[in-house]
Amino acid sequence: CSIAMLLAALSIYFGATSTSDIASALLLAFGQGFLLLGSPSMWSLTQGFVPGKAMTTAGGVMNGVAILFGSLSPMIIGFFVNSSGSYVGGLLFLVATAVVGMLGSLILVYQKY
Repeated sequence: CSIAMLLAALSIYFGATSTSDIASALLLAFGQGFLLLGSPSMWSLTQGFVPGKAMTTAGGVMNGVAILFGSLSPMIIGFFVNSSGSYVGGLLFLVATAVVGMLGSLILVYQKY
């Protein structure tokens, strides 16, 4: 999960700052792929630290939080696009959130969850 987030952050960053349209599109597609690659390990980490009887509740809370932030992200990205005048600001916001996700998963891995 941490490696997938790191690769996603790097791909999105270089895709946002690339001067080539084709390279940018490919790097952004790889960034999305790396994000999806890390999803299964997120559920494995959750099963490691949530008791079995609370797993369905934890899954519901995780999905609810994901939907909340998924619905807020277009507004936040739009704010950065509007503020910076280009899509680079919005994409750098995605890089920052991937780095935060990577650091959070590294903490869980370090604690051996």
